[in-house]
Amino acid sequence: MALTPPKVTRDRDGSQQTLPLLRHGTTHLVNISAAAVDSPTLNSDAVRVVSNVDCHVAFGAGAASVGSAFLPANVVEDYPVRNGADIISVIRDSTDGYLYVTELS
Repeated sequence: MALTPPKVTRDRDGSQQTLPLLRHGTTHLVNISAAAVDSPTLNSDAVRVVSNVDCHVAFGAGAASVGSAFLPANVVEDYPVRNGADIISVIRDSTDGYLYVTELS
């Protein structure tokens, strides 16, 4: 009998999306500074992000700003993304650091 992996439900832009628990793929290290910096184009349907400093992140094609979603330091978050289309843009809250973006498959 095949095992069915558990699923996690995430709410994004008012819609419900069910994601299976996924394996880690490529991890991108993105420098966080006073100017918005973009990750490479993401080649997965979901990503796991964590930063070592407080920062703000934006998904899609727009640059992050201090008005973008706040990501506290050392908090791990999973997000659905559009495979081959989305990037993550990041800007610091007050201190330079690093954002780790892991593609999930």
